[in-house]
Amino acid sequence: MRVLQSKYPRSLGLLAFGPNGLVAAASAEFQTGALAEVWDATGPTPVWSYTTTGYGGRALAFLGTRLLVGFSTGAELPDPNAANWRAPVTASRASWPHPAFAPLADRVVVGYTDRGAAALVCWTPSSRKRPWRVERWEPGTYFRTGAATSADGTRVAFVTNVGSDPCKQFVTAHDTSTGDRVARWELDPTGAVLQLAYSACGTKLFARSSAHTVDVFDASTGARAGELVHPGRAFVTGIAVHPDGTVACARADGTVALWSPDTLNATRVLNWKAGRLEAVAFSADGALAAAGTEDGKVIVWDVDV
Repeated sequence: MRVLQSKYPRSLGLLAFGPNGLVAAASAEFQTGALAEVWDATGPTPVWSYTTTGYGGRALAFLGTRLLVGFSTGAELPDPNAANWRAPVTASRASWPHPAFAPLADRVVVGYTDRGAAALVCWTPSSRKRPWRVERWEPGTYFRTGAATSADGTRVAFVTNVGSDPCKQFVTAHDTSTGDRVARWELDPTGAVLQLAYSACGTKLFARSSAHTVDVFDASTGARAGELVHPGRAFVTGIAVHPDGTVACARADGTVALWSPDTLNATRVLNWKAGRLEAVAFSADGALAAAGTEDGKVIVWDVDV
Protein backbone atom coordinates (compact mmCIF):
# COMPACT_ATOMS: atom_id res chain seq x y z
CA MET A 1 0.00 0.00 0.00
CA ARG A 2 1.25 3.49 -0.90
CA VAL A 3 -0.12 6.91 0.03
CA LEU A 4 -0.07 9.66 -2.60
CA GLN A 5 -0.36 13.11 -1.05
CA SER A 6 -2.14 16.02 -2.69
CA LYS A 7 -0.74 19.51 -2.21
CA TYR A 8 -4.17 20.58 -1.03
CA PRO A 9 -6.19 18.97 1.82
CA ARG A 10 -9.53 18.48 0.12
CA SER A 11 -11.99 15.69 -0.55
CA LEU A 12 -10.89 13.56 -3.53
CA GLY A 13 -14.15 12.13 -4.85
CA LEU A 14 -13.06 11.79 -8.49
CA LEU A 15 -10.45 9.18 -9.50
CA ALA A 16 -9.15 7.90 -12.84
CA PHE A 17 -6.34 5.54 -13.86
CA GLY A 18 -4.33 6.23 -16.98
CA PRO A 19 -1.59 4.38 -18.88
CA ASN A 20 1.76 3.40 -17.36
CA GLY A 21 0.58 3.57 -13.76
CA LEU A 22 -0.72 7.13 -13.81
CA VAL A 23 -3.54 7.99 -11.43
CA ALA A 24 -5.49 11.25 -11.33
CA ALA A 25 -7.69 12.73 -8.63
CA ALA A 26 -9.87 15.79 -8.20
CA SER A 27 -12.48 17.09 -5.82
CA ALA A 28 -16.16 16.67 -6.62
CA GLU A 29 -16.99 19.60 -4.34
CA PHE A 30 -17.52 23.20 -5.39
CA GLN A 31 -14.28 25.12 -5.62
CA THR A 32 -12.84 28.08 -7.50
CA GLY A 33 -11.42 26.19 -10.44
CA ALA A 34 -11.49 22.40 -10.65
CA LEU A 35 -7.99 21.27 -9.67
CA ALA A 36 -6.87 17.89 -10.98
CA GLU A 37 -3.59 16.26 -9.96
CA VAL A 38 -1.73 13.35 -11.54
CA TRP A 39 0.68 10.97 -9.84
CA ASP A 40 2.92 8.17 -10.90
CA ALA A 41 1.39 5.43 -8.74
CA THR A 42 4.82 4.60 -7.31
CA GLY A 43 5.58 8.11 -6.09
CA PRO A 44 4.19 10.09 -3.13
CA THR A 45 3.81 13.55 -4.68
CA PRO A 46 1.98 14.76 -7.81
CA VAL A 47 3.99 14.95 -11.01
CA TRP A 48 1.53 17.30 -12.68
CA SER A 49 -1.49 19.42 -11.81
CA TYR A 50 -4.04 21.41 -13.76
CA THR A 51 -6.62 23.98 -12.75
CA THR A 52 -9.57 24.52 -15.08
CA THR A 53 -11.05 27.87 -16.01
CA GLY A 54 -14.44 26.80 -14.60
CA TYR A 55 -15.88 25.99 -11.20
CA GLY A 56 -16.43 22.73 -9.36
CA GLY A 57 -15.16 19.29 -10.33
CA ARG A 58 -17.76 17.21 -12.19
CA ALA A 59 -15.99 14.35 -13.96
CA LEU A 60 -12.53 12.95 -14.68
CA ALA A 61 -11.29 10.47 -17.29
CA PHE A 62 -8.11 9.55 -19.13
CA LEU A 63 -8.27 9.42 -22.93
CA GLY A 64 -4.95 7.79 -23.74
CA THR A 65 -2.30 9.91 -22.03
CA ARG A 66 -4.51 13.00 -21.90
CA LEU A 67 -6.78 13.88 -19.01
CA LEU A 68 -10.35 15.01 -19.62
CA VAL A 69 -11.59 17.26 -16.81
CA GLY A 70 -15.26 18.24 -16.47
CA PHE A 71 -16.49 21.17 -14.42
CA SER A 72 -19.67 23.21 -14.01
CA THR A 73 -19.60 25.04 -17.33
CA GLY A 74 -17.80 22.64 -19.65
CA ALA A 75 -14.80 20.37 -20.09
CA GLU A 76 -11.11 20.74 -20.88
CA LEU A 77 -8.55 18.33 -22.28
CA PRO A 78 -5.07 19.42 -21.14
CA ASP A 79 -2.19 18.37 -23.36
CA PRO A 80 0.89 18.08 -21.14
CA ASN A 81 4.31 17.50 -22.69
CA ALA A 82 4.85 13.72 -22.50
CA ALA A 83 8.48 14.20 -21.49
CA ASN A 84 7.76 16.75 -18.77
CA TRP A 85 4.44 16.80 -16.95
CA ARG A 86 5.33 20.19 -15.46
CA ALA A 87 5.56 21.83 -18.88
CA PRO A 88 3.10 24.64 -19.74
CA VAL A 89 -0.31 23.27 -20.57
CA THR A 90 -2.58 23.96 -23.50
CA ALA A 91 -6.14 22.70 -23.40
CA SER A 92 -8.92 21.91 -25.82
CA ARG A 93 -12.21 23.25 -24.47
CA ALA A 94 -15.78 22.15 -25.03
CA SER A 95 -19.03 23.83 -23.98
CA TRP A 96 -20.63 20.90 -22.19
CA PRO A 97 -22.32 22.36 -19.10
CA HIS A 98 -22.49 20.00 -16.11
CA PRO A 99 -20.97 17.02 -17.98
CA ALA A 100 -20.93 13.31 -17.15
CA PHE A 101 -18.26 11.19 -18.89
CA ALA A 102 -18.40 7.59 -20.12
CA PRO A 103 -14.89 7.02 -21.55
CA LEU A 104 -14.11 4.51 -24.30
CA ALA A 105 -10.72 3.47 -25.71
CA ASP A 106 -10.30 6.46 -28.03
CA ARG A 107 -13.56 8.35 -27.56
CA VAL A 108 -15.79 9.61 -24.82
CA VAL A 109 -19.57 9.78 -24.55
CA VAL A 110 -20.59 12.96 -22.76
CA GLY A 111 -23.94 13.71 -21.20
CA TYR A 112 -24.58 17.38 -20.57
CA THR A 113 -27.34 19.95 -20.13
CA ASP A 114 -28.11 21.93 -23.28
CA ARG A 115 -30.39 24.93 -22.73
CA GLY A 116 -32.35 23.24 -19.99
CA ALA A 117 -32.52 19.77 -21.53
CA ALA A 118 -30.19 16.76 -21.64
CA ALA A 119 -28.08 15.83 -24.66
CA LEU A 120 -25.51 13.14 -25.45
CA VAL A 121 -22.51 13.46 -27.74
CA CYS A 122 -19.81 10.98 -28.75
CA TRP A 123 -16.50 12.83 -29.21
CA THR A 124 -13.17 11.66 -30.66
CA PRO A 125 -10.44 14.05 -29.45
CA SER A 126 -7.77 12.94 -31.93
CA SER A 127 -9.89 14.00 -34.91
CA ARG A 128 -12.22 16.44 -33.11
CA LYS A 129 -15.09 14.58 -34.79
CA ARG A 130 -18.47 13.74 -33.31
CA PRO A 131 -19.59 10.37 -34.73
CA TRP A 132 -23.09 10.88 -33.32
CA ARG A 133 -25.19 13.13 -31.13
CA VAL A 134 -28.49 12.52 -29.37
CA GLU A 135 -30.58 15.67 -29.53
CA ARG A 136 -32.23 17.37 -26.60
CA TRP A 137 -34.52 15.30 -24.41
CA GLU A 138 -37.50 16.47 -22.38
CA PRO A 139 -37.05 19.91 -20.76
CA GLY A 140 -35.74 19.98 -17.22
CA THR A 141 -33.50 16.90 -17.67
CA TYR A 142 -29.98 16.83 -16.26
CA PHE A 143 -27.27 14.23 -15.66
CA ARG A 144 -25.74 12.78 -12.56
CA THR A 145 -21.95 12.51 -12.83
CA GLY A 146 -21.35 8.78 -12.22
CA ALA A 147 -21.80 7.33 -15.72
CA ALA A 148 -20.75 3.76 -16.61
CA THR A 149 -19.09 2.06 -19.58
CA SER A 150 -19.42 -1.68 -20.17
CA ALA A 151 -16.18 -3.68 -20.22
CA ASP A 152 -16.54 -4.48 -23.94
CA GLY A 153 -17.17 -0.82 -24.76
CA THR A 154 -20.50 -1.40 -26.49
CA ARG A 155 -22.77 0.23 -23.90
CA VAL A 156 -22.80 3.36 -21.77
CA ALA A 157 -25.29 4.12 -19.02
CA PHE A 158 -26.24 7.41 -17.38
CA VAL A 159 -28.52 8.56 -14.58
CA THR A 160 -30.82 11.40 -15.64
CA ASN A 161 -33.06 13.47 -13.41
CA VAL A 162 -36.21 15.11 -14.70
CA GLY A 163 -37.92 18.01 -12.95
CA SER A 164 -37.34 19.26 -9.44
CA ASP A 165 -40.45 18.92 -7.26
CA PRO A 166 -40.94 16.05 -7.32
CA CYS A 167 -37.85 14.85 -9.18
CA LYS A 168 -37.97 11.67 -11.27
CA GLN A 169 -34.78 9.75 -12.01
CA PHE A 170 -34.02 7.26 -14.76
CA VAL A 171 -31.24 4.99 -15.98
CA THR A 172 -30.67 5.23 -19.72
CA ALA A 173 -28.31 2.94 -21.65
CA HIS A 174 -27.03 3.65 -25.17
CA ASP A 175 -25.24 1.80 -27.94
CA THR A 176 -21.79 3.38 -28.27
CA SER A 177 -21.59 2.96 -32.05
CA THR A 178 -24.86 4.72 -32.88
CA GLY A 179 -26.12 6.49 -29.77
CA ASP A 180 -29.38 4.57 -29.94
CA ARG A 181 -31.13 4.09 -26.61
CA VAL A 182 -31.17 0.38 -25.74
CA ALA A 183 -32.68 0.51 -22.25
CA ARG A 184 -34.44 2.92 -19.92
CA TRP A 185 -36.15 2.50 -16.59
CA GLU A 186 -37.32 4.70 -13.75
CA LEU A 187 -35.62 4.55 -10.35
CA ASP A 188 -37.00 4.96 -6.86
CA PRO A 189 -36.98 8.74 -6.27
CA THR A 190 -36.39 8.50 -2.51
CA GLY A 191 -32.62 7.98 -2.84
CA ALA A 192 -30.68 9.92 -5.47
CA VAL A 193 -28.52 7.53 -7.53
CA LEU A 194 -25.03 9.03 -7.66
CA GLN A 195 -23.01 6.45 -9.60
CA LEU A 196 -23.41 3.47 -11.93
CA ALA A 197 -21.03 0.60 -12.73
CA TYR A 198 -21.46 -2.29 -15.14
CA SER A 199 -20.62 -5.80 -14.01
CA ALA A 200 -17.59 -7.29 -15.77
CA CYS A 201 -19.87 -9.46 -17.92
CA GLY A 202 -22.10 -6.50 -18.77
CA THR A 203 -25.37 -8.10 -17.70
CA LYS A 204 -25.83 -6.15 -14.45
CA LEU A 205 -25.68 -2.53 -13.36
CA PHE A 206 -24.67 -1.53 -9.84
CA ALA A 207 -26.26 1.72 -8.67
CA ARG A 208 -24.88 3.62 -5.68
CA SER A 209 -27.39 5.93 -4.05
CA SER A 210 -27.57 8.56 -1.33
CA ALA A 211 -29.79 6.16 0.62
CA HIS A 212 -26.73 4.14 1.78
CA THR A 213 -27.47 1.33 -0.68
CA VAL A 214 -25.99 -0.27 -3.78
CA ASP A 215 -28.81 -1.76 -5.81
CA VAL A 216 -28.28 -4.31 -8.57
CA PHE A 217 -30.29 -4.23 -11.81
CA ASP A 218 -30.54 -6.32 -14.94
CA ALA A 219 -28.72 -4.10 -17.44
CA SER A 220 -31.16 -4.88 -20.28
CA THR A 221 -34.53 -4.78 -18.57
CA GLY A 222 -33.99 -2.76 -15.40
CA ALA A 223 -35.43 -5.56 -13.28
CA ARG A 224 -34.09 -5.40 -9.74
CA ALA A 225 -31.56 -8.20 -9.18
CA GLY A 226 -30.48 -7.67 -5.58
CA GLU A 227 -28.55 -5.37 -3.28
CA LEU A 228 -25.08 -5.18 -1.72
CA VAL A 229 -26.08 -5.08 1.94
CA HIS A 230 -23.53 -3.25 4.09
CA PRO A 231 -23.59 -4.05 7.84
CA GLY A 232 -24.86 -1.11 9.81
CA ARG A 233 -25.84 0.59 6.54
CA ALA A 234 -22.40 2.16 6.19
CA PHE A 235 -22.50 5.09 3.78
CA VAL A 236 -21.09 3.98 0.40
CA THR A 237 -19.08 6.73 -1.27
CA GLY A 238 -17.79 5.00 -4.41
CA ILE A 239 -17.98 1.78 -6.44
CA ALA A 240 -15.70 0.15 -9.01
CA VAL A 241 -15.60 -3.21 -10.79
CA HIS A 242 -12.41 -5.25 -11.24
CA PRO A 243 -11.88 -7.04 -14.60
CA ASP A 244 -12.44 -10.38 -12.84
CA GLY A 245 -15.89 -9.19 -11.69
CA THR A 246 -15.14 -8.30 -8.06
CA VAL A 247 -17.04 -5.20 -6.94
CA ALA A 248 -15.30 -2.71 -4.65
CA CYS A 249 -17.23 -0.28 -2.46
CA ALA A 250 -15.50 2.62 -0.72
CA ARG A 251 -17.22 3.60 2.51
CA ALA A 252 -17.38 6.55 4.87
CA ASP A 253 -16.04 4.43 7.73
CA GLY A 254 -12.64 4.28 5.99
CA THR A 255 -12.97 0.78 4.57
CA VAL A 256 -13.18 -0.76 1.11
CA ALA A 257 -15.45 -3.81 0.92
CA LEU A 258 -15.00 -6.38 -1.86
CA TRP A 259 -18.04 -8.29 -3.13
CA SER A 260 -18.70 -11.38 -5.20
CA PRO A 261 -20.76 -10.42 -8.29
CA ASP A 262 -22.39 -13.86 -8.29
CA THR A 263 -23.47 -14.27 -4.67
CA LEU A 264 -23.62 -10.53 -3.83
CA ASN A 265 -21.82 -11.35 -0.58
CA ALA A 266 -18.87 -9.47 0.86
CA THR A 267 -15.64 -11.46 0.55
CA ARG A 268 -13.08 -9.13 2.13
CA VAL A 269 -12.78 -5.76 3.88
CA LEU A 270 -9.70 -3.53 3.58
CA ASN A 271 -9.01 -0.95 6.29
CA TRP A 272 -5.98 1.35 6.33
CA LYS A 273 -7.46 3.61 9.05
CA ALA A 274 -6.99 6.57 6.72
CA GLY A 275 -10.26 8.28 7.58
CA ARG A 276 -13.32 8.71 5.40
CA LEU A 277 -12.95 7.43 1.84
CA GLU A 278 -14.60 9.28 -1.05
CA ALA A 279 -13.98 7.16 -4.18
CA VAL A 280 -12.45 3.91 -5.45
CA ALA A 281 -11.09 2.85 -8.86
CA PHE A 282 -9.26 -0.03 -10.59
CA SER A 283 -6.68 0.26 -13.34
CA ALA A 284 -7.70 -1.14 -16.72
CA ASP A 285 -5.54 -4.26 -16.29
CA GLY A 286 -6.77 -4.79 -12.72
CA ALA A 287 -3.25 -4.73 -11.25
CA LEU A 288 -3.76 -1.56 -9.20
CA ALA A 289 -6.55 0.00 -7.19
CA ALA A 290 -6.91 3.40 -5.58
CA ALA A 291 -9.14 5.12 -3.02
CA GLY A 292 -9.46 8.87 -2.47
CA THR A 293 -9.80 10.29 1.03
CA GLU A 294 -11.55 13.34 2.44
CA ASP A 295 -8.25 15.08 3.29
CA GLY A 296 -6.31 14.97 0.03
CA LYS A 297 -4.73 11.52 -0.02
CA VAL A 298 -4.91 8.74 -2.60
CA ILE A 299 -4.30 5.23 -1.28
CA VAL A 300 -2.89 2.92 -3.97
CA TRP A 301 -2.50 -0.83 -3.54
CA ASP A 302 -1.50 -3.83 -5.59
CA VAL A 303 -4.60 -5.91 -6.21
CA ASP A 304 -4.83 -9.43 -4.92
CA VAL A 305 -8.53 -10.22 -5.16
